[in-house]
Amino acid sequence: MNLSKLSVLFLSLFIVTIPVSVTISQTFAVLGSIFFILDAGNKKKLIRKFTYPIFIMGVVVYLTLFISYLFHLNSYKDYISGLLKGEISDIWFCIVFLSLGFLARERENLNYFKIAYFFALGFILVSGLISMFTPFRLPSYILNNFTVVEGARAQHFAGELFGFKTYLPNGLMNTHLTFGGLLGLFYPGLIAYYIYKFPERKEYKNIFYSFIIILLSILLFYNQSRSIWVGIVFASIVMIKKWNNFLMEFINKERVIYFLLTFAFIFLVGIFFIKKNWLLQRAFTESIEQNTTENQRYYIFKNTINMIKDNPLLGVGPGNFYKEHLAYSNNMVRDHQELLYELSITPRGHAHNDLLHLFAIGGIFSFIAYLLFWFMNIRFFLEAEDEKDSILFSGFLVFFPSGFFQCYFLDDEVALPFFAFLAIFCGRVISLTEVQNEKQRILRLLQLRKTKAGAAFQVEAISLKNTLDALNLWFREATGSENKGKQKRILKEAFFILIIPLIICFSYIFYLSSKSPESVFKRTLKSNSTDNIIAFRKSLKGEPSILKIENLSYPVKIEGCLTHYLHEKLEVREIPYSISFFINNGKLNFPKKVIIDIISRDAFDQDQLYRAHSESKIYHKEYSLQEGKNIIIFDDLPKYPKTDIETFLFRDFLIQFEAIDVLQNEMQMPIINLGNLCNVN
Repeated sequence: MNLSKLSVLFLSLFIVTIPVSVTISQTFAVLGSIFFILDAGNKKKLIRKFTYPIFIMGVVVYLTLFISYLFHLNSYKDYISGLLKGEISDIWFCIVFLSLGFLARERENLNYFKIAYFFALGFILVSGLISMFTPFRLPSYILNNFTVVEGARAQHFAGELFGFKTYLPNGLMNTHLTFGGLLGLFYPGLIAYYIYKFPERKEYKNIFYSFIIILLSILLFYNQSRSIWVGIVFASIVMIKKWNNFLMEFINKERVIYFLLTFAFIFLVGIFFIKKNWLLQRAFTESIEQNTTENQRYYIFKNTINMIKDNPLLGVGPGNFYKEHLAYSNNMVRDHQELLYELSITPRGHAHNDLLHLFAIGGIFSFIAYLLFWFMNIRFFLEAEDEKDSILFSGFLVFFPSGFFQCYFLDDEVALPFFAFLAIFCGRVISLTEVQNEKQRILRLLQLRKTKAGAAFQVEAISLKNTLDALNLWFREATGSENKGKQKRILKEAFFILIIPLIICFSYIFYLSSKSPESVFKRTLKSNSTDNIIAFRKSLKGEPSILKIENLSYPVKIEGCLTHYLHEKLEVREIPYSISFFINNGKLNFPKKVIIDIISRDAFDQDQLYRAHSESKIYHKEYSLQEGKNIIIFDDLPKYPKTDIETFLFRDFLIQFEAIDVLQNEMQMPIINLGNLCNVN
């Protein structure tokens, strides 16, 4: 077997194992790329292969990061680890891109990659469906000899379905977001391929493809990667724009009915799962609700933008994002101590936005290079020749808008498959374009020969009109005037496809980050009565509210404050906790008594330690309430040991009222005030 065949074999295995194991798939990718380079070197075509435009632009993105790395060289304790552990280390993805791009130019190789695609899709479906019904994570379960290790990270519970407990599917990946990225990579291309080759298949094959798409849609719904949902909508719009002429010719009455039934079924299945899946319901609620757990993005974006403002030219350096973001977060906490817990559990490994992250670590040059990289990708897609098999790999489009809410470009498990799919699509299209250009060149030569013959010898087959047409064709080809209109149109379309989602994204980011930290902060409330939570929420906002007498037996737990402050370092709080209740009008039925329990609760990141916060009651007391302001100071709470600096806890308030007149239906709620730090005057 020659080196080229070995390269195709290992790169095919790389595609097959993408959803199986990151380590195994990347090993195959490295081997395939090495054999490709060796083969190119033996044939003395290595330099020519490196003149691939999108490859060059991808390399430029990483080179801008390298420049930033050199500028910030003194910020690294270990120069080598700064290169190997930072974002620059992913530059080898471009070599995989180059290898797959050139190999996909041959029809035989493309067929191997196509087969590998369907094997990988099979692994995604099987592992995804299994993981929907397993409370443990499959990778750790398999690696630990099919046993669940104590303390291992559990799955995210999603709700019951037909009596079975279900979980967010993550297949064989470490997180459901990574698995969602792979679903997004495969989904749009499969649908495009399904439609594009629909007339050629037998009916039973089309039904089988419909079934596969329905299963994949279920996994997408259940996976809850909202950024991927946005990316799929974007990719669908771009594909419809590109293939609108084909779709107009393709559509007829029978096909419209068939597709309407198929996608209506997918829609109804989606509605069904939304109703059954409480996590999906929360996802949609949080998408339109302010001051939710999505506030973590506010803290991430706010401090990332501050980093960019202070380091616009060359950023903070690759590999330095976590350290710098932590410093900005701590400064925010010092000004707003109530945010200590939220900022301590906010993930800061990346900016949750590819463009913002690259801007923050590499500066304006990385930002522009990445935009140009995507402009070239979109433009290439729009002007590409139609080729039915390469359409399978067109899902790379998903990652442009999806990267506005997740750093998919920086996630090895997703970024390398993205480069692979982009490469296969580009390579095959370039091959077709070269063939088409060669045909046009031969046709032009033949036309010129006929023209000369007709002009010189008045050959009967060549008329004066044919001669003029041939000369006109030659002139248009020589000057490029025939393609200028099309190229101008595609450039304009690519620009707007790039810029419109970009404007929407950054409008949202700047709107979100323009808020003040105190306006974003909101205490969590828990109770067995939803009505009580609503009433307490209004009261905490200073708004009048009513409690039903029948619900007075249900106390409400209000998130309190921490046992620590953050100044130059963590310090144990010494100021006593206090809370106030303001009763506006004594003529109404208002509470005569309040019963307060203070709960000590753990304060750590549950997503990292994989266990719930334990809590215990440390205080219980009843207080009489009068009209006006009632301030309660808890100066007799057990003291927190000053020696325990690193572990901070919550002091939550469990509150229950007793009304003056229990025979009435309602009771006027007092205005509850905890201040920012449970310290009111």
